Amino acid sequence: MPSPAPSDIPGQIPGQPRAAIIARRVLSACFLAAGLGIGVWGANIPALTRRTGMTEGQVGFVLLCFAAGALLAMSKAPRLIARIGAERASILATVLFGMSMACVGIATQMLVATLIAIMCGLSFGVLEVA
Repeated sequence: MPSPAPSDIPGQIPGQPRAAIIARRVLSACFLAAGLGIGVWGANIPALTRRTGMTEGQVGFVLLCFAAGALLAMSKAPRLIARIGAERASILATVLFGMSMACVGIATQMLVATLIAIMCGLSFGVLEVA
């Protein structure tokens, strides 16, 4: 029985197109970025609370805004994906998520933190669906 031809990509299944391997790796990187972003967001909550002077209830509201943005985006993302494609939607969401995560460090007021949380949630929701 002949052995399968060696592949030029580690982990490639014989007969699987190269584009599929690359797409799977890009998708994995997007999910990794989302997971790391959520970790960064969670780790910054104590510093954000100190910087903004928010109460526990206000922090809870900001986190609720993140979740609401994510749920809204998850329900509307299929339309965006149908319009621009999953690849473009993933790239756009990843860039916006990264930018909004960077903005967490500059929030000094509850309103700014709330807007950043909504933007993080929206981009995270699209990223998870796309």
